[in-house]
Amino acid sequence: MSEEIKKQRMEKIEELKAEGVDVYGRAFSKKEIALIKEGEIGVKTAGRIMAIRHHGGSSFLDIKDSTGKIQIYFKKNAVSEKELFIFKRLDIGDIIGVEGDVFRTKTGELTIFVKHLTLLSKALNPLPEKWHGLKDVEIRFRKRYLDLIMNEGVREVFNKRVKIIQYIREFLNNRGFIEVDTPMMHPIPGGAEAKPFITYHNTLEMNLYLRIAPELYLKRLLVGNFEKIYEINRSFRNEGISPLHNPEFTMLELYSAYGDCEEMMEITEELITFLAQKINNSLILEYQGRKIDLAPPWKRIRWVDVFSEAGITNWKDKEAVLKKAEEEG
Repeated sequence: MSEEIKKQRMEKIEELKAEGVDVYGRAFSKKEIALIKEGEIGVKTAGRIMAIRHHGGSSFLDIKDSTGKIQIYFKKNAVSEKELFIFKRLDIGDIIGVEGDVFRTKTGELTIFVKHLTLLSKALNPLPEKWHGLKDVEIRFRKRYLDLIMNEGVREVFNKRVKIIQYIREFLNNRGFIEVDTPMMHPIPGGAEAKPFITYHNTLEMNLYLRIAPELYLKRLLVGNFEKIYEINRSFRNEGISPLHNPEFTMLELYSAYGDCEEMMEITEELITFLAQKINNSLILEYQGRKIDLAPPWKRIRWVDVFSEAGITNWKDKEAVLKKAEEEG
């Protein structure tokens, strides 16, 4: 079915090209959809077509950009013959630019009455079916671009991640920490217990290892008289892969000379509560049906005491720990 749809779209592309239409257009100056207001005249915006609804000689389309979604109203006698020709060959997934006046429909939906239409990018493959969306976890992880188009919640996670990294930098920079970059290729893997990825350096004629942790190089900077440093780094571990474990990942590592574990606990508590307040405007988080209160002060407990409270006398006894974990579910 998808091959047949792709063939039909290829035919439309050839028809458009024959009429001198650039199916993969150039620059288009646009206003973000989220900023569009009722009553604006001659507003220009652009986005991906997410829905098409025909009603006689007019049509309603939903287009979406990175900031939001808006309905556009297309009437065949309001545009040029060339624009009408383009419109008849549009499909869900295409990216278009429009110019027109903004009004509200009888149902109160913000809508652009299209006066001019520009094709910016013709999609060859159809988007996942609307009502069922993209549910297959394997496809979602392998084709993140589709996941981002179809699942609004995933976009929100990505946006939050960007903000979290920005706020981590703000928090640490304001406390006198300096952000540094350390090598990603190491002659000897170290800083953690993990299996590394191996690559070969042609000029040096030697194996190098993608870092499993930045620890050793950060500590060399401490030796070099940098007292408060951090790195938001990419690390690689050639081990299992699952929805909960990725061989390539981002982590934060920081060091403060003359400090101790108590200082690190204070920084951790302050950082997490700072991020929660900035991102969610609350210290109460809900995760998997449970509410988690991040309000300080946090409980401090020694490692051995965690196991003692669970009834495990020797935390190094792997079988006892696994048995207790199974009992607790």
